[in-house]
Amino acid sequence: MRTQFHFRFIALALLALTCFSARLSTASAQGTDFTFNGKLNDGANPANGSYDLRFTLYNAVTNGGAAGVLTNAATGITNGLFEVTLDFGAVFNGTNYWIELAARTNGAGVFTVLSPRQPVLPAPYAIYSASAGSALLATSAGSVAATNISGTIPLGQLPPVILTNNENNVLFNGAVTATNLVTAASQNFVLQAGNGSGNGGSVSIQSGNAGISSGGAGGNLNLQAGNAMVVGGSGYSGLGAAGAVTITAGQGYNSTGGNVTIVSGGNSPWNLTPNSYSKVSLLGGSINTGDGAELDVEGGHNTQYGSPPQYSAGGNVRLVGGSATGSYTGGNVLLLPGAGTPNGNVGVGKTNPATALDVNGTVTATSFSGNGAGLTGVDASQISGTLALAQLPVAVVTSSSGALVAQLITNLPVPGYSYSVSVNPGLNKIYLAGGASSAQPIVIVDGAAFTQITAGNGMGAGADVTNNNYWSGGVYSDNVTVWSSGNTALASEPTGSGCTFEVSVDAPHRRVWAGAQCSDSIWAFNADTYALISGPISPGGVMGPLFVNPVSDRLYFNAGGSSRRVNPNTFAVTANSFGTVLGVNVLNNQLYAQGSGNVLQIVNGAPDPEVVLTNVTLPFAVPGYFIGVNPVFNEIYVQQNTNTFAILDGTSGATLGTVNLGAGITSVGNITVDASRNRVYVVAYAGSSPSLYVYQISPSTVVAGSFTGSGAGLTNIPANAITGGVTTNLLVGGHTLYITNGIIMSVQ
Repeated sequence: MRTQFHFRFIALALLALTCFSARLSTASAQGTDFTFNGKLNDGANPANGSYDLRFTLYNAVTNGGAAGVLTNAATGITNGLFEVTLDFGAVFNGTNYWIELAARTNGAGVFTVLSPRQPVLPAPYAIYSASAGSALLATSAGSVAATNISGTIPLGQLPPVILTNNENNVLFNGAVTATNLVTAASQNFVLQAGNGSGNGGSVSIQSGNAGISSGGAGGNLNLQAGNAMVVGGSGYSGLGAAGAVTITAGQGYNSTGGNVTIVSGGNSPWNLTPNSYSKVSLLGGSINTGDGAELDVEGGHNTQYGSPPQYSAGGNVRLVGGSATGSYTGGNVLLLPGAGTPNGNVGVGKTNPATALDVNGTVTATSFSGNGAGLTGVDASQISGTLALAQLPVAVVTSSSGALVAQLITNLPVPGYSYSVSVNPGLNKIYLAGGASSAQPIVIVDGAAFTQITAGNGMGAGADVTNNNYWSGGVYSDNVTVWSSGNTALASEPTGSGCTFEVSVDAPHRRVWAGAQCSDSIWAFNADTYALISGPISPGGVMGPLFVNPVSDRLYFNAGGSSRRVNPNTFAVTANSFGTVLGVNVLNNQLYAQGSGNVLQIVNGAPDPEVVLTNVTLPFAVPGYFIGVNPVFNEIYVQQNTNTFAILDGTSGATLGTVNLGAGITSVGNITVDASRNRVYVVAYAGSSPSLYVYQISPSTVVAGSFTGSGAGLTNIPANAITGGVTTNLLVGGHTLYITNGIIMSVQ
């Protein structure tokens, strides 16, 4: 027998002053929690015992949007009366709200919604205003005779023409000429030109010129920071750091900052020393013991500024040889390691170079010359000429167009019920589940060692990449189970209906969707608290596969052969103008849907409603399985026929290649992608025996390498320069070779 709840408020939902947390005694910010009182009848009698109460804050008396949901489990009720504390956060900004209450006996059945919704009315509170107190300071005062001033007048109030002795922060206004300017011990000495409404004043420090025809030298200009201790002193414990010399140009404001220019003196036409020149030397300090000091030359660091924050690129470091005049050669740029036993090295992108030139990252050059025998990892697709048969790889997978597509890492036999596949890139784990029996466990595959273990029972496992949990449906139970990354059941949430067969996790919006077929229903759960947010939601037909768009939080599904979706805010179900959604590119919010027959629909998922961008007619029928999407390469991976899948361009749908899983495969199932590792995971079947096929997807072009180490990205390498066997995919003589276990299966 269904329990009936009758509800009324003791205070008619007027949130009086005593309903709020008592924080009114200070002038600090008020809290957002308040006390809610009510009376609950179970049938005709006041309720007694423990009840679950759900409070939903709406912006309308009917329908409307929910501003927050709170569930108070196991609330004690005596003689129908209850009191709870609610905190919807900082949502009360003047908007009218109504509270809808739903109740159920503790942990049993579904919630019964009580009506009508109750309005939330304002409650006055007082905040002490500091400005209401008596004035403590006078904002202005009349003139005061000097004879009536007591105490010492601060330096800042003295006239600018007064010069003080033995004081800090002395300002000179106008021209100042001095032979020696020395501060007292431990005092700073600052030379600063005056600010101006137009241009600021300049500071010029210039040593003296030599006398005319005297043969003397011009005076030196020395900038020297203070030593850590007096030269020749004693006692080496507790010494501070030596002073630094900093030369900084002025910072620009809506303009470019000032330059710092250090220029050595130019030669005169009467230079009497042939081939001599001045130079600028930047030297790291010498050290008596240990390694020599470093000399760092850095480009400018970018700075966050403005609101909203604005960003900029870091500055470059330019090393430019001097320009020549006439027919003379321009100056070279030399990077010379220090001499020693052995000599030092030059590193690019490395702080500890191991060879004469050690590069970490991409090296791009018009051409390379010399012996390439030490190169490894050379991309064979960039080899020009024809390879000898002895240099063919043992096993490759390439496309019919000749571009390098995918390399098989492993094909791992998995339990016969395996159907759905989900991946957690952060943990490098793959989750397989499926079947129509509650006794079939979830399979967890280690993406590094490709070992597999089984955990609790469930169907349609989905990974939560935020907290590393994963969810599964209970199949013949009415529960949805949450599992930890250690495969421990954290919660089993009831849906009130059996045959929960699939889940879809929206990690960015912290929501998990579950679908059941026996009752044809959908539920939404909180991914952090595991609490039910909404449901059951009627799909309007026989429930099919679920797919959530983590960009928009919209849930797409097929019900009774019709493509539909759930609005994540109102939970309303509407029909789509396109087919069943099979995948999404999270970088550009493009959906991929199953059209009629051979048509793949590419849909803009951003607007509401969504807009079909193009209908692509493929040379094969689009299956109903989930497809793989690699947003990094903008590629999608679609089941093509019994033992192949196609690689399509994510924007145009053009075929980029075909991957053949080999003889014996009778069907290709669901596909998922680990874009962080550029891997594709395919569930394929040899009869009723499934395997997990793992392919490594290669980028279209990689330009990188060094003269020792990886040579990937080099182009136009003559075939006769390759030594040893080739161990990667390649195009030979304009033909694509499909090789399995060292045997050429076909040539296209």
